[in-house]
Amino acid sequence: MAYQVLARKCRPKQFEAVIGQSHITRALQNSLKQKTLAHAYLFTGTRGVGKTSIARLFAKAIRCENPKNDFNPCMVCSSCQEIESGQSLDYLEIDGASHNKVDDVRAIIENVHFMPSSGSFKIYVIDEVHMLSDSAFNALLKTLEEPPSHVIFILATTDAQKLLTTVLSRVQRFDFRPVPASILRDHALMIAKEENIKFENNLIVEQLAELGSGSVRDMLSIWDQILSLAPDKNITGKIFYEVLGLVSAQEMKKLISGIISCQSESVLLIFNKCLNQNIDLKKLSQQILNSFYKIIQSLDTKESVEDIVDSKLLAQMSFSELFWIYESFLKDSTWALKAPLSHQVFSLIFQKLCWRRKEFSVQSINSIDEKKNEKLDNVRLEIPTKTSKEFLISLESISPSIKSHLDQGAFTKEPQFLGDKFLVDYGFESDKNISKEFLLDRDINLKLIKLIAEFFNIEEQKIQLNIHNITKEMVKETGFSSYIDQESANQEEIKKQKKERILNDPVIQEAQKIFNSKIDKVIIKE
Repeated sequence: MAYQVLARKCRPKQFEAVIGQSHITRALQNSLKQKTLAHAYLFTGTRGVGKTSIARLFAKAIRCENPKNDFNPCMVCSSCQEIESGQSLDYLEIDGASHNKVDDVRAIIENVHFMPSSGSFKIYVIDEVHMLSDSAFNALLKTLEEPPSHVIFILATTDAQKLLTTVLSRVQRFDFRPVPASILRDHALMIAKEENIKFENNLIVEQLAELGSGSVRDMLSIWDQILSLAPDKNITGKIFYEVLGLVSAQEMKKLISGIISCQSESVLLIFNKCLNQNIDLKKLSQQILNSFYKIIQSLDTKESVEDIVDSKLLAQMSFSELFWIYESFLKDSTWALKAPLSHQVFSLIFQKLCWRRKEFSVQSINSIDEKKNEKLDNVRLEIPTKTSKEFLISLESISPSIKSHLDQGAFTKEPQFLGDKFLVDYGFESDKNISKEFLLDRDINLKLIKLIAEFFNIEEQKIQLNIHNITKEMVKETGFSSYIDQESANQEEIKKQKKERILNDPVIQEAQKIFNSKIDKVIIKE
């Protein structure tokens, strides 16, 4: 049997096997249960998150001759087998990128009028539908709005913004989310068990999940690349880092430790070793930034980062110094990657990081200690005139859904400038992870950043939004949640008093007598 790549071999055969998209699979199963199928669906989301896989699974469930009690496809009837093998006459997958002309769409329109060869429905899946030309879209509109009763369209796209509003108004839309790294890690471990694949250590699995960047297919494609040099299915750290052109975990730990302890010679020695191994500078930058990001996050989550830096060495650092390193390297590496002699620029950047305590006093870098509430000398710290409490109140009318989720957590401090970045730090207790994940959704996150930028009158690219877990004690220290509750109660009391004044007004009471009527509702405008 020919080798199958993991992305194809591990396609989900049941709704429960789909990872990271339970909000969509539940809705589709309910529509099957209640027999409320729409005539057209739109699946939108980033690449490799399951749009086409769920479209095929949904099509099998719709056409299945012996569906299970939970409305999953049986996978053994002729209809399921035909869709699985790509031989079904009543299930057509069309690539919108290569069939994007009006003549291609007309061929579909002519075909939809024919009854299915078996079963009740013909299903058309148009992948990358945003690639269709405007004329092709216009030709499809009428059919999309009123298709024959035996036809269902499923449109899939990575860029819904490019679709015409006339198309969007004719479909039932489902937004796919990037899959969290923790879920990708668990999925990788499950596949490894089924396929008898062994990892040298758990750190490799963690990094594999992170490299997936929210995409199941990307993670599995990277995994296939690694397996090509591991014929015995035993993935060692040496194979993993060599195949992907990454710095090994041991070398990265030495590099991070050298930066933190200001050992410029050892840092440059490791950097030159990376150059000799032809390590891509962009990948190196991403590894360094990711490492410091995890370290900074661990200060709140209390998670161990011993695989990145020794705890004794980390204990000598404050949050502000770590953040200075992260911010400085992020800014410098961005333009260094575009420089003519990037390797030379990076060499100077590493020296700058290691010389920070010589050029700046330790006091000037470490002086942001939240408990001491001191100010930076050499790094600009500026708190805007508007407060986080005022921002939350403003969301009541602008975006109630985002506000309702923000109310489940709290600001850990007032939004403020640190250097060129405007820091907004928001925390949730562990039992409020639903709200945290909602706000970490890419589209929601971008919308929240935009709202912050508009309220505080700050450029979006300058906003550093951190959303993470905090303890119950930290929530009590902030006091913001209780403030909002009290503020809402005060607003209600003010409205109540205004209504009473209006109803007791002599003019209003006289008017009720004249017209022999009674006011039953008073609306207070903001």
